[in-house]
Amino acid sequence: MMIMAAALKNNKSQFSKRKERGGLERSYVNVKMKEFPKATLDVLEAIKAKTIEKNKRIYIKQLV
Repeated sequence: MMIMAAALKNNKSQFSKRKERGGLERSYVNVKMKEFPKATLDVLEAIKAKTIEKNKRIYIKQLV
C-alpha cells in the first residue's frame, strides 16, 4: 500500500513539470501554411499501386 501511495505522489509531482512545458499552448498566429500541389486521380492510383507493391515485398521478407 505504501508503494502505491509513493507512486501516486511521484505522478503528481511529475504532472506539474509537464504542465510547465506547455506542449500545445503556443500561438500559431505567425505560422505559414505550406502549399502542396493538387493530386490528380492518376497520381493517387500510382501511389496506391506503389504502396501495395511495397507492402507485398515487406510481407514476403517477413515470411522468409
